[in-house]
Amino acid sequence: STQAAQTLSTILTADAVRHLATLLVSGYLILQPDDLREWNADPEAYVNADLSEEGLRVRPTSENLFSTLMQNRKEAVAGVTLQMLDQVSASSEDPSDAAMLLRESVFSAVGLCSYDLQEMLQFSAWFQGPLLSNLHSQSSHRLHRIIRRRVASLIASFVDSLREPIVRGEAYRVLVALLRDGDMVVRVTAADSLLHLIDDTGVFVCLPCLGLIECCST
Repeated sequence: STQAAQTLSTILTADAVRHLATLLVSGYLILQPDDLREWNADPEAYVNADLSEEGLRVRPTSENLFSTLMQNRKEAVAGVTLQMLDQVSASSEDPSDAAMLLRESVFSAVGLCSYDLQEMLQFSAWFQGPLLSNLHSQSSHRLHRIIRRRVASLIASFVDSLREPIVRGEAYRVLVALLRDGDMVVRVTAADSLLHLIDDTGVFVCLPCLGLIECCST
C-alpha cells in the first residue's frame, strides 16, 4: 500500500540504505570458512551450490537482498558500491586474508548488479586497469583463487560492455589462461564465462590471431 511504502521510505533513509548495503558486502557476502572448505572438498558441488538460490543459505539470501536494494534504491546503493570498489581496487597489494576476502565480496556485489551499474562503471577501463592488476597481484597468495574466479565471473556479467576488439581480445586471453588454472572452481567458472563471451558474438571462433585456441567454425 501507499502508506506502507511511505513508512518504509521513512525507515530506510538514504543513509540507512547505504549502511545496510555496506554491511551486506563487508559481512554477509564474504566467503566463510565453510565455503572455502566446501570449495576444497568438492569443487563441483561448490559451484552448483553457489549458483543455487534454494534453501536459507546466508550468502545467496544476502545477495538477493542486496540486488533488491539496488533495484529499489539505486542511487544510494550504487554510490556506496562504487566507493567500496575504488577502495578495494586501490588496496590490491594488501596481503591480509581479510583484504582478499573483502575484495572478492565487493567484486561479487558489482557482478550481481552489473546491469544497474553499466552506465556508472566504465567496465572496459576498470577491466584493463585495476581488475587485471588484481588478477596478477599476489598471485601466490593462498586465497588468490577467489579473485581469479571472480574476475572470470565478472567478464560474463559485463559481457555487453566488452565491445572494443582490443578489450574483448584481452578478455579472451584472460579466460583461456584461467582454463589452465590449477583450481577446478576457477576453471569451471572460466569455461562458463568463455561460453558467454562466444555466445555474445554469435560466433564459435576464438580469435585465431590471439594464438590461444585453434580456429573452429560451425
